[in-house]
Amino acid sequence: MKHLDDLKLQYNHITGLGQTIEDKTYINIIIASLPLSYHPTIDALSTSIDTQNKIGTTLGTNYVPVLTSA
Repeated sequence: MKHLDDLKLQYNHITGLGQTIEDKTYINIIIASLPLSYHPTIDALSTSIDTQNKIGTTLGTNYVPVLTSA
């Protein structure tokens, strides 16, 4: 997918200049850049992750980080 390749090139350029981009920030940039047609899928995944984290908090473990969509 050319769009993701372009984002990766920009990421490599910025990090090559010595800047740090956290993984979760990069993930959120990718999610925010996706077309509206992806929003139902993003919302479903985010809800699932949030639910797993709530269960994990109750059990004393954390499965996966919560991702946010723009």
